[in-house]
Amino acid sequence: MRLYDDNSLISSYKTDKKGKFNVGTPSAKHYTLEFVKNGFVTKRVIINTKKVYLAKGRVEDFDFNVHLIKQEIDVDYSILDFPIALIEYKKSIKGFDYNRKYTRQMHKIQNQVVADGFATLVAAL
Repeated sequence: MRLYDDNSLISSYKTDKKGKFNVGTPSAKHYTLEFVKNGFVTKRVIINTKKVYLAKGRVEDFDFNVHLIKQEIDVDYSILDFPIALIEYKKSIKGFDYNRKYTRQMHKIQNQVVADGFATLVAAL
């Protein structure tokens, strides 16, 4: 996993055996987490910390899952270069949450790419 501040790589991490990791980031920035594994489609998640309001100096952890897709030959995954999810601070809940509209739209696109790729692979058999 790679952590970017805007487009500058600032750190690389290895997940534990269960695929878990922990990253602490200062507020007032946009970060990109990039999940990379050989043979799988790279996924990105944006974390917007620009509007974080700290009462006790720390925001609660935000847990999320990233499922990597096995890369198939002859499937165009280029639309998935865009981040799969946008996570941002929500003052109303005093914590992080998904930008649901953006994340839902990207999941629809991802599902369509996978379905189209699978249909193309089956048709080629």
